[in-house]
Amino acid sequence: MATACRLLLAAFVAVFLAATAAEELRLPRDASFPKAQAERLIRSLNLLPKEAGPTGAGDVPSVAPGELLERRVTLPGLPQGVGDLGHHAGYYRLPNTHDARMFYFLFESRGKKEDPVVIWLTGGPGCSSELAVFYENGPFTIANNMSLAWNKFGWDTISNIIFVDQPTGTGFSYSSDDRDTRHDETGVSNDLYSFLQVFFKKHPELAKNDFFITGESYAGHYIPAFASRVHQGNKANEGIHINLKGFAIGNGLTDPAIQYKAYTDYALDMNLIEKSDYDRINKFIPPCEFAIKLCGTNGKASCMAAYMVCNSIFSSIMKLVGTKNYYDIRKECEGKLCYDFSNLEKFFGDKAVREAIGVGDLEFVSCSTTVYQAMLTDWMRNLEVGIPALLEDGINVLIYAGEYDLICNWLGNSRWVHSMEWSGQKDFVSSHELPFVVDGAEAGVLKSHGPLSFLKVHNAGHMVPMDQPKASLEMLRRFTQGKLKEESLPEQPMLTISDRTENDQISISRTDEMMAVRIMQWQGTRNISVEAKAPDRHALHVSTRIEILYCACPHGSLNHSSDEQLGYAGFHVVSRLALDMGVSKLVFPVYRNLIALFLLAPFAYFLEKKERPAMTASLMVQFFFLALCGITANQGFYLLGLENTSPTFASAIQNSVPAITFAMAAALRIERVRLSNRDGLAKVTGTLLCVAGASVITLFKGPAIFGPTTNSSSLHVYQQQKLDVAGEGKSWTLGCVYLIGHCLSWSGWLVLQAPVLKRYPARLSVTSYTCFFGLLQFLAIAAFLERDAASWAVHSGSELFTILYAGFVASGVAFAVQTWCIHRGGPVFVAVYQPVQTLLVAVMASLLLGEHFYLGGIIGAVLIVAGLYLVLWGKSQERAIAAAQEASAAAISDQQPAVLADDSCLKQPLLPPAASDNV
Repeated sequence: MATACRLLLAAFVAVFLAATAAEELRLPRDASFPKAQAERLIRSLNLLPKEAGPTGAGDVPSVAPGELLERRVTLPGLPQGVGDLGHHAGYYRLPNTHDARMFYFLFESRGKKEDPVVIWLTGGPGCSSELAVFYENGPFTIANNMSLAWNKFGWDTISNIIFVDQPTGTGFSYSSDDRDTRHDETGVSNDLYSFLQVFFKKHPELAKNDFFITGESYAGHYIPAFASRVHQGNKANEGIHINLKGFAIGNGLTDPAIQYKAYTDYALDMNLIEKSDYDRINKFIPPCEFAIKLCGTNGKASCMAAYMVCNSIFSSIMKLVGTKNYYDIRKECEGKLCYDFSNLEKFFGDKAVREAIGVGDLEFVSCSTTVYQAMLTDWMRNLEVGIPALLEDGINVLIYAGEYDLICNWLGNSRWVHSMEWSGQKDFVSSHELPFVVDGAEAGVLKSHGPLSFLKVHNAGHMVPMDQPKASLEMLRRFTQGKLKEESLPEQPMLTISDRTENDQISISRTDEMMAVRIMQWQGTRNISVEAKAPDRHALHVSTRIEILYCACPHGSLNHSSDEQLGYAGFHVVSRLALDMGVSKLVFPVYRNLIALFLLAPFAYFLEKKERPAMTASLMVQFFFLALCGITANQGFYLLGLENTSPTFASAIQNSVPAITFAMAAALRIERVRLSNRDGLAKVTGTLLCVAGASVITLFKGPAIFGPTTNSSSLHVYQQQKLDVAGEGKSWTLGCVYLIGHCLSWSGWLVLQAPVLKRYPARLSVTSYTCFFGLLQFLAIAAFLERDAASWAVHSGSELFTILYAGFVASGVAFAVQTWCIHRGGPVFVAVYQPVQTLLVAVMASLLLGEHFYLGGIIGAVLIVAGLYLVLWGKSQERAIAAAQEASAAAISDQQPAVLADDSCLKQPLLPPAASDNV
């Protein structure tokens, strides 16, 4: 039977390779796993090694089997005068081996001795934990001059932390006998358990402390097996009782059958591949699943075949991704490691350092291909199977993942966590997401029930402690103190409620989410119980008081949005003043964008330094066209239109931007128009009303029905001097056409920036680059068309004021405020307050410019505002209707949550998050 299975497997692999060759998804010819293939696929789940392992074990202290030799360490490179830091390095001679020695660091807590003991395991397999010590969560970082600097977010600030080089052959751990090489988790976990027994015998003062196992990447294999071994040893009263409280896995590989299937979904969601590529690569999922099943039953040969078959999924994606860093898709891969860790090997190449830690002349390499290849038959095994028993016995489990890691992405990790069968699975799946808040800002999204938690970490890649050191330290603190969920409970939001009855569908805005809500039960006249759809597709139960209408935004959003509209209103008037004073229409935007660039660039550089992806030629081209549309065309048409019309009508016609954006999205099939639904009909009607309003303003000026009656001499003089549209040869109709071009450019910019922000999720940086290219474009145009040098001079304090106001307020401060309001209240919330600007402009223009109001402009403005609110109302109804359509009949009851829409967050004004949304 075994022979038959092997023959069947061999035939299967042969057919698979023949099929893949036809589609250019063939495995490499070195499929027997020589070094070239091993190096390529080491980069799939941790860092690429240089050599097979350490050589030259001379001068390493002799240790008897089963004994531990440890020394206190003060590393070279620390400031002089540093006392005893409680840092240790040592070797443990593994019993029942031929010559295996395990190297480790111990860093005592900078806090209390009673702080928990944490052990950290780096993945690979075969990658040294020293990478974590000096680049992630250890006490130090290495400067370019090889000196050491304190890491203020090192995990030793709140724990006694152990970093172990394992399995044998990793880092400074070694053996002179190849028979000591480990090939599976049983050998690895037994070695680690044996080490802990002797370690706690050496450090009895730490033995009673809480104990936690942590690690990342291939530690998703190590940790479940190791935790099970410790728990079994405790149950069987083997040696010293280890006070195991929990374990945490970061961006791990735990259940390959589920996680490999998530590769294409994640790549498509993050715009790394096209839909055609997605469909083509997904053909390899069925043979991958079949191969993994054989791995679970037929031994090493089947597991090696599964490794070959399944890794073609990832390698196919990487062929399309190119040089992008698969540990952090925001960045480019630089060098063999995709990160520059060269200082680590330089540091350990120092003889003084090696002598200090007691490794003699043992050569250090970051990762070991020997260990990696030895564990290949372990790679595709499912290590999730041991976790449910630990959960049932109350062992706390945290699975966390940085959102920008491709290789062990958060989506695959989330899926295996949700699919894991244990007694609390149903409650975990139905639990709602909570914001993981650090220093008042959301650093991640947490889902938790009982002993199981899953945390998606924002703005982080594969190595969360490196990318988000403060958030990762806070995560560890809350997890080890049992406060992970407790300190993430949200404040109760305020909801938008009007005259509704039980089971009505309504829409509310809460922070940056649009959530469909089903009223479950009235409680008097001012209290209500509702269930709201959260972004993770599970229901969130909320009880709250009804205090305000329309929106759930914090009061600060209301105030700041009003401030923003006031700032923009002033800009319309100031811009007209500048034109009336003779400021050049080409020079004005040059100065405006120059000031905005100087204001935004420093904030973008420092605030988004860690999350800003690497720049590519493709992104440069996209930024250029964003600037051409959103700055050059947008501002140019605006000034031409404003010169020929008035600030009030310029502001009024801008209210059509959301409707135009919707029309563009529909034309590009980002949204599909379905007139049979009232929400779709409302949006189309609103768009037509905006078009009608803009047409009325353009084609029908009408009589002046209102104007200022003041006899102020200064105002009278200004009215005589200002450029009158009718009397100076200016064209009202042409001006309105220019303003329509301005709105089209603005809407086009909104549509174009959505995919750019997905590839380059650093909003301030995107705006800074756009300002930069817009500045260059205006400079080129002005240099060619504005030949008069006097046009570049500022002739008065009034002109200087208009330029500074445009740059600082309209382009700099207003953008920052708008970004904050969109983040807190959503873009729809911001758009609702747009008509306030028109009212403010009308009042200011009347008082400062003596502007008259014409019948055609007022009629057109009313139509545009009505259309704006129809579009916004239709969008909110769309969310509620989509929710109702997706709800199952069994789930919709007074006692159960409704199953609602896939994604209820509006990322850009009137643009849905996915093309599949119905209108």
